[in-house]
Amino acid sequence: MNRTSNLPSRVRARQVAALSTGERVYLAAPKAEYESLRYQRLAAVARRLFPHADVIEARTAFVDVADWRTNWPAIAASITALVFLTTPDGWIGRGVWAEIQEAHARVPVYVLTDRGQLVPHADVVFSRPNPDNWTEHVRVTARTGGSNAA
Repeated sequence: MNRTSNLPSRVRARQVAALSTGERVYLAAPKAEYESLRYQRLAAVARRLFPHADVIEARTAFVDVADWRTNWPAIAASITALVFLTTPDGWIGRGVWAEIQEAHARVPVYVLTDRGQLVPHADVVFSRPNPDNWTEHVRVTARTGGSNAA
């Protein structure tokens, strides 16, 4: 029997469609994460995973909620994939949830885990949205084979 501990899991092996130059990947994340070292590390990982795509970060794409409401539809129409981050304990807010819902109707959606693994939407479990909480709106669990943490 061959050892396969150094090989990616089946989920990881089928995770990323090759994108060509000029394609656009939107990076969504909870606003509380924008200035963290974790965010910086994972944003760099996203750029390495999609080396030929333009990565559009929500962190810098919008100046406030009004700007997001005005410009998100055009950005959503222009992307080829959406990658999202959670908080360290697996939460996303109402805005990220709305972006995921809209994008998933048209393009591949992935969660980027702390381990740098992209997990496709089909392998992610989302809790029921909490309408009373905008920041801990949906709990995300990635089924990665080795870890369930997003």
